[in-house]
Amino acid sequence: SLKSDNLLQPLADSLNETFALPKDITIVTTECGEVNAFYDADSASIQLCYELMDDFYRIFTEAADDPNATDEIDAAATNALLSTFYHELGHALIDQYHLPTTGKEEDAVDQLSAFIMIDETKEGLKDALDGAKAFMLATEEVVSASELPFWDTHSLDMQRFFNLVCWA
Repeated sequence: SLKSDNLLQPLADSLNETFALPKDITIVTTECGEVNAFYDADSASIQLCYELMDDFYRIFTEAADDPNATDEIDAAATNALLSTFYHELGHALIDQYHLPTTGKEEDAVDQLSAFIMIDETKEGLKDALDGAKAFMLATEEVVSASELPFWDTHSLDMQRFFNLVCWA
């Protein structure tokens, strides 16, 4: 599981070699009480919630042709988490470097996440598409238009899915 695997330490080591940040960014996996991940500028930390990790496993297990294909499900859930991590890293970089963004910041960091996944991960394109698929699967769970978060700073999940597929 993502909770027990040492997935994030190699990422942190690689990022420390790549970026010279004015302030260290802490990567935290924690119980949040909700399905979420976020960058907290006050503490300069990326928070990855256990509930989000569990939700990725759930949606990829439910969507799997063979729910016993645990290696494929693990890989897809891990890629979705990595996509989320790189999204939150984008927020951290914008904050740390005081970068301007054009358009919605959420869309800009989605695009950065896709670029990093495609260019820097083991299976690039497939890894990025697993991140996109998580948005598509979340959309399939919406029962009515009243459940859509039109108020949110993020684009709708289906918009994010299509954007990520297009960038890929």
